[in-house]
Amino acid sequence: MKSISQRIIALQNDLKQNKLTEEQLFQKHVIDSESYFFGSLLNNIDEEYTIKKIISENLDVHINDIVLVGSAQLGFSVKDSKLFAEFDSDFLKSKRRKDQSDLDIAIISPKLFDYIENSVYNFTSNYKTKWTESDFYNAKVAESRFKVPLAYVYFEYFVKGWFRPDMKPKGFDVLLNKKKKSLNEITIILKKRLNRKVALGIYKNWNYFKAYHEKRLTELRLKYKTDALV
Repeated sequence: MKSISQRIIALQNDLKQNKLTEEQLFQKHVIDSESYFFGSLLNNIDEEYTIKKIISENLDVHINDIVLVGSAQLGFSVKDSKLFAEFDSDFLKSKRRKDQSDLDIAIISPKLFDYIENSVYNFTSNYKTKWTESDFYNAKVAESRFKVPLAYVYFEYFVKGWFRPDMKPKGFDVLLNKKKKSLNEITIILKKRLNRKVALGIYKNWNYFKAYHEKRLTELRLKYKTDALV
């Protein structure tokens, strides 16, 4: 079982050596590697598959199309603002639960994505409603952070094949049928089960999903080539 520092060094070496393409790096470090959160932190990899089963059964997606991403998968962040910062690094300093790292889970499903597209279309009266708030951002916070109506930010991601629940119209939820849990209910169940915030993202297909993550790996590799990183 690798430590976080060993995981960071492994990715850094792969980026510097340039032997693997970004697609291969993504496969190696995100898809095929054991997740840090469940494998190392919880020492309970079976719990990951329990979580995936909850999502799979309620959203009618194959378990293979549910992927843990971000720092919960890698053990560290690859965002510029927190590059190579360890999972829960802010929480370990402050001891405040609000500073815990999120668990980011990607769901890749053309069928579910299309269902959401039609549902949002109907919910907003054929997109006539340009919403300014969501269940995650009130209007004041959204305006201050994004400077444009929240609907525009939602569509910016949606046209790239990524449905972000934090951007969806206030009051909108994804429910396939009354016998299943809705997207909001699933998120609450997972949050209570794992005792931390869980963020679900739904992608239109694997091409969009891979493109987003491979782009970040390309950016990191370029930083090493140009000595922006050492």
